[in-house]
Order: sequence, then C-alpha cells, then structure tokens
Amino acid sequence: MDAVMPEIHLVRTDIRMRALVEDCCGWNKKSWADAIEFAISALPDDLRGKKILEIGASERSTVAPIFAAMGAQVFCSYYLKPPGFVENAQLKYIRTKYHLGEIPTLETSISEIAGRFDVIIMKSVLGGIFRNNDYNGIRAAMHKLLRDNVSEGGVILTVDNGYIGPFHKLRQYRGTGGNSWSYLARDKLAASLAGLDVDVKGFGYLNVASASLQFGRNCEFLNTLVYYMDKAMIFFFDPSERAVLSTIIRARR
Repeated sequence: MDAVMPEIHLVRTDIRMRALVEDCCGWNKKSWADAIEFAISALPDDLRGKKILEIGASERSTVAPIFAAMGAQVFCSYYLKPPGFVENAQLKYIRTKYHLGEIPTLETSISEIAGRFDVIIMKSVLGGIFRNNDYNGIRAAMHKLLRDNVSEGGVILTVDNGYIGPFHKLRQYRGTGGNSWSYLARDKLAASLAGLDVDVKGFGYLNVASASLQFGRNCEFLNTLVYYMDKAMIFFFDPSERAVLSTIIRARR
C-alpha cells in the first residue's frame, strides 16, 4: 500500500453528504448515519492529501466512499471474503450512484495491516472480531494500530453495536452476528481504552434489530419508523444505554 503513487483527489461539493452516509451504512441507516457523522466530525471537511483505511467492509455496508467524497486517498479492506464479494456489491452501487472513482480494495485482517494512515475507520467490526466481550483484545488491537499503522496526529474511528440490557438476549438470538457477538457497553469500552484520548457517544435505543437485514432492503422504512420513535423515547426518558456507539480514539500526547 505504501508504494501506491499519489493521485489528485477532489472534494465532491456536489454530493449531499447525509444521503451518502446513509447509503453507506446499509441498514438502520439513520441511526448508524448519526453515529458516523459524529465520528467524522473529528476530521476536517477537506481530506485531500490524507490516507484513509476502512477495516472490515462487507457486501452490505462500506463507509470508504464517504472519505473518497471528502477528497482522501482511500483503501477499503475486508477479510475472508471471496474475490469480488465486496467490490461488486454495496461499494459498486455507491460508487456508481454518486459517480465516485475507483476505490482500491484489499483483503487483510486487523492484525496484519501494513502501512500508515491518517484515519482508520471501522463500522460494526469490533464486536465481530473480539467476541464474548473481549475488551482486552480491543485494547490491545487499538494500541497496536496506533503504534504501527496510524500516522502521527492521526485517529481511529470505530462505530459499533452497543449493549442494551432489555434487548440483549433477543439480539444474541436473532442478531446476524450470533450469540457470541460483543455488544459493547460504553463504560467498559472507555475503561478498556484508558490511557488513550477517547471520546465515546451513543445513538439510539430501540433500533437494535434491522428489518431490512431480516426481510430485505424494501423494509428499511420500518427501521426509519423506529428511528423516529427512538428519538422521542430518548427525549422523554433518556436511558443510559445506546444501541450504537461511535468512538474517536487518538494516542494521548
């Protein structure tokens, strides 16, 4: 990746960013888009000259195009997928819809990344890699990325499924990640990253399952309906837990 020749990347001011972010999220679009927007609020609007790596893109969701539209040099990685599985799915759909250029893809695990990047971004990744509430594994991985793969002054952005006590058993039973998936608790995640500069914010409460994942893309409107119910419920009751956690991680200076 270090050998790639620099290219001229333009900031796409013609794109409505919120629509792009929602499309990139794939499912429960509005809840996840809120979380992604918080994460990228840590970055300048113009990312020309910056190198960005997405870890863990899938056929249904990839956030790499967001950074391409902001002018960055972007790499999109995935793991244990057949050739073309990611390239010809959601990534291709978004690139075509928004008239974005090529986004290089590569297969690599989180522990085998080569090169340095100004931003490393992950969406719905940590809970699947570090299963059964392996917060120690998360801590070790974040320290390794900051030491070996994040440029000086760079940042890790990670958006993950949060722990919601009343719905936890249901998510383990019906969730696409299976019963070993880690739904991260905000306080435990922050504690595991002690010693780093960390900002964690949660989003949503009721939007813990996805109608579009269970029944198809045409059912995304049900997720949107729950999203607005969620907004009202949080406004009136403000529960402490959140369905999605957005985390900004930097090395402490």
